[in-house]
Amino acid sequence: MKPTLEDSAVQQALEKYDGDAHAVIAGLLADCGHLRNQLALASRMMGHGYSRGWVPDPDRLPNPPPDNGAQDAKTVGWRDEG
Repeated sequence: MKPTLEDSAVQQALEKYDGDAHAVIAGLLADCGHLRNQLALASRMMGHGYSRGWVPDPDRLPNPPPDNGAQDAKTVGWRDEG
């Protein structure tokens, strides 16, 4: 079986923390918290008109679409009002 990109990323994360899965999860949770804070800050700094009504959602989509390289309005949370 050919390793996937996800397998490679998991392997790299484990290597970064010397195989300690608990440390990997703690690091990922810390990164997630930091990114959520950055998103909240950017949301407050960004004007409503600048984003043409789009507001970032810090939560994941319930069923994320497969990443096929193409993003449409539904996958990125864009509401076309035109």
